[in-house]
Amino acid sequence: MALYDHLGVEYHPANFTYSFSTLASLPTLPPNSERIPGLKTDLLYNGDNGRRGLGIPSRLLPATGKHLFCSEWGSDDLVVSIQGILLFAWSTFVILLNYAWLVLLSSPCRLWRPTPTERLDEWVRRTTPRWGVAQWLGMHKSWETFVGSTVLPLFSAVCTASEQDIWAHPATEILDYIWLGLFKPHYVVNNGVQDVVERLSAPLDPHHIHLSSRITSISPDPSHRGQVTIAFARWSRNLSSNDSSTGPQDEQCSLSGFSHVIFATQANQAASILEQYCRVLPKGSRQASAVGDIIHCLEHFEYRENIVVTHTDDRLLPHDRKDRRDLNLVRVLNPSSSIIPSPRNDQCVQPDFTMATHVINPPSPRNSFSTQNRPIYQTTNPILPPRPETIISVSRMQRALLTTNSKLALRAIFTDSASSESGEMELGPLQGAARRSPWDDGGDAEEPGIWLCGSYAYEGIPLLEGCVGSAELVVHRGILRSELS
Repeated sequence: MALYDHLGVEYHPANFTYSFSTLASLPTLPPNSERIPGLKTDLLYNGDNGRRGLGIPSRLLPATGKHLFCSEWGSDDLVVSIQGILLFAWSTFVILLNYAWLVLLSSPCRLWRPTPTERLDEWVRRTTPRWGVAQWLGMHKSWETFVGSTVLPLFSAVCTASEQDIWAHPATEILDYIWLGLFKPHYVVNNGVQDVVERLSAPLDPHHIHLSSRITSISPDPSHRGQVTIAFARWSRNLSSNDSSTGPQDEQCSLSGFSHVIFATQANQAASILEQYCRVLPKGSRQASAVGDIIHCLEHFEYRENIVVTHTDDRLLPHDRKDRRDLNLVRVLNPSSSIIPSPRNDQCVQPDFTMATHVINPPSPRNSFSTQNRPIYQTTNPILPPRPETIISVSRMQRALLTTNSKLALRAIFTDSASSESGEMELGPLQGAARRSPWDDGGDAEEPGIWLCGSYAYEGIPLLEGCVGSAELVVHRGILRSELS
C-alpha cells in the first residue's frame, strides 16, 4: 500500500465473499449442459471479515423457489426447512469452534509453534485437539476435516497450487497469512493494473524500455572491468522483404556498461541466464564461484504452471444464483479416482487443483469486446473447460511455490528481521555475487553486482508484496550501499 500511496494510485477496500463447493469426482461436462453435474455447495462466506456471517446453501432449503417460511409452504417444505436450518446451525457451530482454534494457533504468541520446515499436514495432525471437552465436542474428528474443506482450497487458490502442494507447504507462512489478514480488508486499485504500470514507468526514458525482447546472454564487458554486456533478441517483422509471407524475426541487439544486473525474473529464468554467464567467466575466479553458488541456490525454488481463462460461461459457478459469491471455489474430493478425459483439454489443469472463479462486474462500453453487459468470469486453474464460444482470453503463467527446501535456500538471498544482526530485514550473503562493498569482508568492488528480487526472494507466501519488498532491499541495502562505500 505504501508503494501505491507513493505513486498516487487510487484504491478501495474489497471485502470479498466466497463460496466453497465440492465434486465427488471429476464429471464429464457435455457442451449443452447448463450446470456441473454433482456440484454441491457446502459453505457460503459473506465477507466483511466474518461480520456478515455465513449463508445457508440452497441445497439445505426446499427446492421451491419460495422465500424462507413463506405462507405457500406445505408441511413437507416446513420439515425440510427445519432440518436444513438445524443442520446449518450445527455445521456453523462446528466451523466456529475450529475457526477459533485456528485463529488461536495463528496468533504471534501461538501454541504449538511450527518449526520452520514443518509441513501443513504434519502441523494439522500435531495440533488436533484431543483433551476432554474438545473430544466431547468432536473436534478431534472435525479439525482435519475443517482444514481440508476450508483452509486447503482457499490456499490452493491463493498459491495457485495443487492440494498436495498445500499439504506439503510450510505451515508457518500459512498461519502468518491468516493472522495478518484477520479483520483487515483486501484492496483493489480503482483504475486497473494499467494505471499502476503507467505510473511506475513514467520516470523512465522510453529509450531504456525494451519490450518484446528476450535476453539471450550476459557476458563480461571487454572494454570495462567490473561491467557486463547484455545481449538480447528483439522481436521484429522484416519490413525490407517484399515477401508477404515473411514472419516475425529476432533482431540481435546488445547493450554494455552495466555495473549491476538485477534479475527481476523467475528464479528458474535467472538460473538459466546465469549458467550461460558462468561459462564465460574465468574458471576459478571469485565471480565464477559466487555466481555458481547463486545458481545452486536458485535451483531449489519450484514453480507451478497456471491457467487463467476469462469467459462468460456461468456453468463453472454454483447453479443456484443464491449460492454464488465474488470468489467461487470448487474442489474434487477424490481427484486420484477421477477419470480424466483423453485427450485432456489444454485449458484445464489436473483435478487436484482448486478451481477459483472470480465474478467481475460487467464491462464498460469502451472495452473492445461485447458481452451485452453480461458478467465476466475469470477462472484460475479450471478443472472443467468453459464453452469455447464464451472464452475471451486464455493466459498461461508460472507461479513460485514455497516449499521446505526453497525456504531453507531463501536464507542465502534474504535474511528476516529475527535472524539479522541489525534486527531489520537484510539481503542474504549471496546477493551481489563477488561485488561486495569494503564494509563486507573480502569483497571485490571491481566485479559486477548480481542481484535477485521477486516474489520468491522475500519472506512469506510468494505474492506481489514480495516483489516490492525484495526490490526495495536490493536497491537500498545492496546497490546503494555498494556504490556509497
